[in-house]
Amino acid sequence: MAEGPRAEGVYEFGDFRLLAAERRLTARNDGRPIELTQKALDALHFLVQHPGELLDKSVLMAAVWPSVVVEENNLNQVVSALRRALGDGSGGRRFIVTVPGRGYQFVAPVREVRDAAPSPSPAVHAPRGDRASIAVLPFASLSSDPEKDYFGDGIAEELIHLLARVPGLKVPARTRLPARRALSGLRSRPRAHRLVARAGAARRL
Repeated sequence: MAEGPRAEGVYEFGDFRLLAAERRLTARNDGRPIELTQKALDALHFLVQHPGELLDKSVLMAAVWPSVVVEENNLNQVVSALRRALGDGSGGRRFIVTVPGRGYQFVAPVREVRDAAPSPSPAVHAPRGDRASIAVLPFASLSSDPEKDYFGDGIAEELIHLLARVPGLKVPARTRLPARRALSGLRSRPRAHRLVARAGAARRL
């Protein structure tokens, strides 16, 4: 009976890296994961452990399905899935060759990496430099009622407060207000909340 694939080892071939212990296949350049079924991973692992060797179908089936009797069609489907994932035959690249009436042969050069660092995972890097910034300008009231002039300032103050809580966003504070509005206590939180609560009326002005 064929011995199944060992759990350890990192194997590099073509544009791919197989991390046997983690049971995953990734792209070598950026660590992008390549989707494979568990049986396809088992078959690939066994093939890269025997590069250049002609493996009889019965040997490969015993390694992928130990102690289980399966039909040869199951192995054919697994090998077909592997070829699609690896792009076998695309651009002249060959990985798995079928020897009619015999079995399969992994023909691509394989390098087993010892003590390899974990494959990098795709990451989104924040742009360097200054933080993004946004300025909130006063809202103009179209009402002829002077009492409603404060609505625009209240909404602007509340927007500044909310935007300032966004990570990485710089929001300049309003430092210049007419004296009569500054004295009105507009910058106090309760006053700002009262003004925003009446924003519905301001939008209808």
